[in-house]
Amino acid sequence: MSEEEKSDVCIVEIDDRKIKVKPGILVIEAAKQAGITVPHFCYNERLESIAACRLCLVEIEGMRGLQPSCAMRVKDGMQIRTTTEAAMQSHAEVLDQNLTNHPLDCPKCEVTGCCDLEDFTYEFGPHRVSYYNPPGLSGVNYEETAWSPMITFDTHKCVECYRCVRACDEIHQVSALTVDGRGGKLRISTFADGPLNCDFCGSCFSLCPTGAITQHPGRFFKKNWEYDKREAICTHCAHGCTVVLCTSEEKIGKVEDTFHSGINK
Repeated sequence: MSEEEKSDVCIVEIDDRKIKVKPGILVIEAAKQAGITVPHFCYNERLESIAACRLCLVEIEGMRGLQPSCAMRVKDGMQIRTTTEAAMQSHAEVLDQNLTNHPLDCPKCEVTGCCDLEDFTYEFGPHRVSYYNPPGLSGVNYEETAWSPMITFDTHKCVECYRCVRACDEIHQVSALTVDGRGGKLRISTFADGPLNCDFCGSCFSLCPTGAITQHPGRFFKKNWEYDKREAICTHCAHGCTVVLCTSEEKIGKVEDTFHSGINK
């Protein structure tokens, strides 16, 4: 291997497995390339890393304490551990906190089967929530917020990853969503709690890791795995964005976007 080729590759060790990766990529992406799942909420490859959810903590040899894998960049020779007792306990504790006030109505939830909170809880625990103070059941004991005729928001299912707010700011420069309050009173909202003032691009829905943001017209029509999904071109403007039509019984149940295809991704 030439010196130039060596500069384009670094070797890191993840869970006793040595892999070659591009220098400077994030630890969480390196783990993904190795086929290792590091649970996360706030991280998305299209957004700036903010290390807010603290779910993706891992051990890195030579560093004190656990480190956020979504904010640490790999270096040649780095040794990373994702399944140590401390890391696994951290994952379970963060998920435990998120489940404290989360309505556990998974069978009726719109995104069951494609929910990150559901998947990570099955894989990393906890198997029993240490303290549970449910807000009730959506549509029964509390009302969700209709941001628009198309989009509904359930603050009780929000894990405060801020993906929706950041996508609106960073990708589209629209700033239609904001964060109100602090601590236990923190919530995602629209400007002055009014109607959502945007072009309804759907990025907030597509990036939400739970069932906090859902498309209203096709809610409860079908579960995610029951849809036939086909790529199409959005015709609302001349940008030509690629969208995914989720269809069943000759009806469109919902529309998703795809970040990895299309003329402008």
